[in-house]
Amino acid sequence: MTLAHSPPREGQNAVEIPPKVKAHLGLDSGRSRIVVDEVNQTGRPGFDLRRTPDGKEACGFIPPRLFEQLLAGVRGLIGAGAVRVVKR
Repeated sequence: MTLAHSPPREGQNAVEIPPKVKAHLGLDSGRSRIVVDEVNQTGRPGFDLRRTPDGKEACGFIPPRLFEQLLAGVRGLIGAGAVRVVKR
């Protein structure tokens, strides 16, 4: 998934991040969206990932309702073969 300030292009699927969540995450106050029809694939963990107490990697917390929206969007698009993988 990709974070974007610009509105989604025609045919692009994105979920808007609520202002309260953006403030909690320390992001700017402009409108932002998470593009769900594009996922990043990396060969190694990035600088923005941290280990959780159980040893998994995470880059931050988002509220469960927003996470469920994102997950539903990605799952639906994967089922339709409409997710683009971008190697970073």
